Amino acid sequence: MRYTIRRRILRAVRTLSPRWRTRPTAVERTPPRLTLAHRLLATVLDQRFAMPQPVIGDLFGVKRMTINKAFRETRQLLTQVRHAIEPADMRLDTLADLAAHAAKEALDLAEELKSAS
Repeated sequence: MRYTIRRRILRAVRTLSPRWRTRPTAVERTPPRLTLAHRLLATVLDQRFAMPQPVIGDLFGVKRMTINKAFRETRQLLTQVRHAIEPADMRLDTLADLAAHAAKEALDLAEELKSAS
């Protein structure tokens, strides 16, 4: 299971990387706080598991405004490559729910988030 998730994220990053701007614009002045892989993971948590945006922001250590911008940009990229994230039958409302789901699937969240960097 872990190999499949990593492989899917890496494939998505390779597909979307050429379309994602990596340099800050004149307005931003600083590089993005979230990598493309983190943006993908956050968007999957939002669209697949309907995790509340403030909880996702807490997970990645960013403000709600930052996570909303990441969702908007990532959804645009996914639309460009004609990829849709299907909702799951379950909803993850808290970080505890995410941890319980990860444990059930034998995933190491710290390793998954680290490997996405």
